[in-house]
Parts: sequence; C-alpha cells; structure tokens
Amino acid sequence: MKIIVFGATGRTGRKIVKQALERNYHVTGFARNPYNIHFQHPLLEIFMGDVLDAEKVKEAMQGHDVVLSALGIPDSQQRFQAYQNIISAMNAYEMKRIIAIGGMGVLMADEHTRVAHTPEFPEQYKEVSEAHFKVYEELKKSGLDFTFVCPPNIIENEKTGLYIVKTDHHPGKNSISTGDLADFMLNVINDETFFRTRIGICNS
Repeated sequence: MKIIVFGATGRTGRKIVKQALERNYHVTGFARNPYNIHFQHPLLEIFMGDVLDAEKVKEAMQGHDVVLSALGIPDSQQRFQAYQNIISAMNAYEMKRIIAIGGMGVLMADEHTRVAHTPEFPEQYKEVSEAHFKVYEELKKSGLDFTFVCPPNIIENEKTGLYIVKTDHHPGKNSISTGDLADFMLNVINDETFFRTRIGICNS
C-alpha cells in the first residue's frame, strides 16, 4: 500500500510517517519544507510542495492508495482551500480513502448540539472549530470514504495503545497523544466501520 501524508512535518504528521514506515507502507511525506523531516527510510519519499497549490497536490497524489492528513493550517480559508485541492486530486485519480484530523468542536455534545455550540466551549477556539466543520461538510459532500478524527488537546507523546473512540461524540477525556492519534488513523485505513464518519478520540 502507498500512502501520502499531508502535514508530514507537524507533531502528529511525523508520528504518522514513522508508524506507517514501521508497518512497511510506502510513504510520501508532502511538505513545504522537506528539511523538517529529520530521518530517512528506503520506503519514504519526500515531496516538496504547498498544499494550497492545486497542481502540486495533484502531482504528488498520483499512484497513491490512501491519504492521511494532519494539516495544521491556522487560516480558515486556506484550510478549506487545502482540502478542496486534496479532494479534487483524489477524484481525478479515483482515490476513495482519506483519514483527516479535525477538532473536538465538530462532534456532537447531544442529539441536537455540537460541542462548539455549548456554553463551556472556549470562545478562542470557535472560529477554528467552524473551519473544521466546514471541511467535514465538504468531505461529506465529496463521496469519498473519509474518516474525520476529532481530538481534544493533542499532547506530544509516544503511542500507548490506551485510547477510546466514539462515533459522532466526544468520548469524555481531554487529551490524546500524538502517537495514539497516529496509531488510530493507521489502524482504520481498511476498516469500513469508520468510513464516512466523524470520530471522537481520547486517551483512556
């Protein structure tokens, strides 16, 4: 299997790349600055490009089976444009599987209310949460087999394997390690249970 990782130089992206190589996947790390990936591997290819450049994204995507995205773009419009570029390239090559990271605010607090719309949700995170939700809506319309993973606080740490997930809702605790987030994303690549879903995750 050949996977492409967007956001490959970020905290979670680096964990995804390393764990995917440990599973003997062929990995392309898409990065604006490839020198931020500080290791080499026979199964690793680095593709230098900007995810806002639709032609570069399409060029990088050719020949891959799965997209994993750990993009951390702060600007809401640029985030949306990046995912539009990814979705467009996937459709061009008839790729179906994408696992991407969003945010906890996309999940449901109850049957009618998203977490981002609850009184206790921090005001400073509402704008980015709405940007994540816009991406989620775009993925739903795309026809792709997506999994939108919506973590709480992401903590730099290794994989423990001790985490819980819940479809559509937040499982309850306030953090997840980068290693465990990467582990889950790789575990569900071929698991149809998680196709076309948003997933809450936290360490147990």
